Amino acid sequence: MHASLGLADPTLGGPAADAMSAVAAIAPPRSWPGRFKERFCALPYDIQAYLAAHETQRERALRRAQNEAASASRKLAALETQLKDGTTHGEATARDET
Repeated sequence: MHASLGLADPTLGGPAADAMSAVAAIAPPRSWPGRFKERFCALPYDIQAYLAAHETQRERALRRAQNEAASASRKLAALETQLKDGTTHGEATARDET
């Protein structure tokens, strides 16, 4: 109702925001150092919600990239093993044909 009247949202600051933060109990990002985790709880609820969602998305993207890198590394190792053994895609190398 306040926003439709062009007024500030009373839940974004002061006691209402403190109460919402306490009830919601949004955990600080795991990757943050301890001293910043403590300060996270003092942030307004809407900022905590944004940062938590952003960090979750960032961690998901990081895990996906790590998994893709691990998969590429395994494929490279398999190809290196094939080359070391002298075969690629089941074909003998010129060295084996002579």
